[in-house]
Amino acid sequence: MPKIETFQDLVLEPRKDGQEMWRWLYTELRSAIIDGRLKAGARLPSTRNLATQYGLARSTVVAAFQQLQAEGFVSSEVSAGTFVVPAREWGMPPPTKQRSSGQIISRATIAKRAQSL
Repeated sequence: MPKIETFQDLVLEPRKDGQEMWRWLYTELRSAIIDGRLKAGARLPSTRNLATQYGLARSTVVAAFQQLQAEGFVSSEVSAGTFVVPAREWGMPPPTKQRSSGQIISRATIAKRAQSL
């Protein structure tokens, strides 16, 4: 049974001058996952296909995928592919709360204030 690609055609922003290629690809894919342009469960293309599509070395794509996997955004299995992980499993801290004045309150700030009380 052939593998079915569920990767949507993504428009990636141009690489900034001096930015490493793997970091550019990683940043663009990470943004697409966080923004919801790449949905949970979406199968990413193989590293070879993605490298060919964007004119990159396969090792560049592998480095970007490894960083995404290390941060919990994707999961990979040999011969199965690389898939976007649901947001609840990313391991990212929840968004910070904002005050009405627009200032951001981090968890660290709240903990320090609680200790002083």
